[in-house]
Amino acid sequence: MDDKDLRLSPTEVFEMTHALTLSSADRMVVPEADVSDLNAEAVDRVLAEHRNSKTLRGTDTRLERMTRLNMVNKVGEVRLAGLLAAGQYPQQYYPKLIIDVVAHPGVEKSAVEGPRFVDRVQCDGNMPEAIEQAVEAIAKNLRAPTFVVGVGARTDSEIPKEVLREVVANAVVHREYDAQFLGESVTVDIYPDRVEVSNPGGLWGGVTLATIGSGVSCCRNATLMQLLHQIPYDDANDVTVEGGGSGIPLVIREMKSHALGEPVFRATPDRFTVVLGRYGVEQQENRDWLDHVGVPLTRHERMALLLLKRHGDMTVPQLHVALYLDSDDIRVILHRLVQARLADEIGPDRYALAEKVDGGEPSGGRKGLTASESAILSVLSADKPLDVHEIGRRSGRGLPTTRKALSRLVKRGLVLATAPPRSRNRKYLLKR
Repeated sequence: MDDKDLRLSPTEVFEMTHALTLSSADRMVVPEADVSDLNAEAVDRVLAEHRNSKTLRGTDTRLERMTRLNMVNKVGEVRLAGLLAAGQYPQQYYPKLIIDVVAHPGVEKSAVEGPRFVDRVQCDGNMPEAIEQAVEAIAKNLRAPTFVVGVGARTDSEIPKEVLREVVANAVVHREYDAQFLGESVTVDIYPDRVEVSNPGGLWGGVTLATIGSGVSCCRNATLMQLLHQIPYDDANDVTVEGGGSGIPLVIREMKSHALGEPVFRATPDRFTVVLGRYGVEQQENRDWLDHVGVPLTRHERMALLLLKRHGDMTVPQLHVALYLDSDDIRVILHRLVQARLADEIGPDRYALAEKVDGGEPSGGRKGLTASESAILSVLSADKPLDVHEIGRRSGRGLPTTRKALSRLVKRGLVLATAPPRSRNRKYLLKR
């Protein structure tokens, strides 16, 4: 690096020398564990999946069937893959084989001011349980926008749950389980602008950052992959891992279709990280801006309108790449936006925001005020002062949005503050 040599760490050396060798770590025997450490219900589900297949041909006993599926070896000793896929509590023997989900207040870890983190969930149990717990913990710390669907509405996760599940499951399945790495967890770091999912172990089997989205299936932990592919994580019999190399293309497609941009992949010899973009600070601003429109929009219509806002004007092919939708479907979306007077066709297959929308004038509500400002004014009283927390609760706005909106309203002379900006006793009144 630069003008000097840097010594590789032991784990980097290990990963580089085993980058093309199928790992046997997931097949190793877990000392002290026995079949009582496996969850009977999870084992039954796996066996049921193979009841009429060739996999269990020639087996008579439950132990023989578990051996055939590599949950245990021929003398009944529990393999690591079996414990992780169907164990009662694998962390009894490997405390760090968890998924550590942490939500941070700032865009970096351990910000100078404020709390170190705003939420932390250490997801344990067998891996189907831990993965599902991690997905819910991440989703809880993301925003949940509501989109119009027909005559109703649907609340969705800011990042689709199927994307979260795929990325977290990939981290569990593709991580390194050699003894040198058993003291490391899969980590999920949630920031205001992104989610980072990281696992010990680098890329394996000749996969590179350039080819990771090719759809080729390649896994260092073949036994664990096989078992997780067979264990449902819910009553609908959805499996934790699909396999077949479809995961990363799905993640890329879904992220683009939600106008979140493509995921970013980072790899070192001994660690791999996926970065999923969020709307971050823009999310509430975008929602406020869309509230100006005053027209019910579907998710894809909202995304197309935000892209036009961001880029000024775009062609149908450009929107096709950004939204991952069929070009004819995009033309239908744009036609509806034109009919609603939200977009203009400025050339063949080229569209821009309508002038009234681009100028920022809301089509409804108080002229010149954002939806958040109007909502806050509607809950304020000229007689009874309210603090920022109560105003946010009553108006249905988040704390950062409430503070910013109040600051603007005070500057415009529409709201009176009862104390200096940094005072804990600061409250707000509607100006008479």
